[in-house]
Amino acid sequence: MPGKRIRRLLKAVLLDELPDKRIDHLYYRVSAGNCLIPNSVYQTWETNTLGRTHLKGLEKFRQLNPDYSFELFDNEKMSSYMKEFYGSNSIYEVFDNARFGPLKADIWRYCILYQRGGVYFDINKSLNLPLRELIGTNDRAVISFEQNRVKASIDWEAPTEIRSRLQHPELIIINWGMAFTKGHPFLRTTIQNILADYPKWKLKMVANVKDAVTRFSGPLMLTRSIWETLQKMPDTDFKQAEIDFYGRGNPDVKGSWSRYLARRSYDEYSESIIVT
Repeated sequence: MPGKRIRRLLKAVLLDELPDKRIDHLYYRVSAGNCLIPNSVYQTWETNTLGRTHLKGLEKFRQLNPDYSFELFDNEKMSSYMKEFYGSNSIYEVFDNARFGPLKADIWRYCILYQRGGVYFDINKSLNLPLRELIGTNDRAVISFEQNRVKASIDWEAPTEIRSRLQHPELIIINWGMAFTKGHPFLRTTIQNILADYPKWKLKMVANVKDAVTRFSGPLMLTRSIWETLQKMPDTDFKQAEIDFYGRGNPDVKGSWSRYLARRSYDEYSESIIVT
């Protein structure tokens, strides 16, 4: 959609968003904490530069969490990580054959949290609550819910036997922000389900790329996988942080639209194959 990108560019010029600013100063390590969930935040984006206003939003998030390490994975670093730690695992084939960045990022976030433990946040999301106030010393998983209903996206509903364990069994579970100990069964089930569903999506032409990715690897996949885990392992330990992390989550950092000035968002694609 060239017209859409031109409008974004004009908006960026008018709002003085250009040139992009480097974000390297946000990503540094601190000493390990004393929580079961490691005090490390993982994020990914294609480059190490973002628009002026977007950067300010990320700086506020970073300043709230001086006791957490932050690490950014660009495309090359993300691919290198997956090849090094999952190269002999079948999930690497799915990652490597994914044709859209958000699908790769979904797989990578589950894999790195499963292997290392820690916190993940999308580059265009933040939390106006310090992570130390969200994640307790003995927490093994922290999840939250979107405002969107599952059945509005797909004809699923939480199984009856687990509904009482969920604060909002009718809502989609967020995958843009989450925290886990390494090896958590929610993540293991999610990775296994992506592998199991891979043949269904391989070389399949989809009408709406964003909807397909949401089901195959995104929040609908995470939601389904958590439901299944709770059915099989009802004693699985996890914390629920209501909707949008007690209403303190920011699902759209101001100015984050500018990251698509030079590239198309996956929600602009239709009639495409998402994985080969």
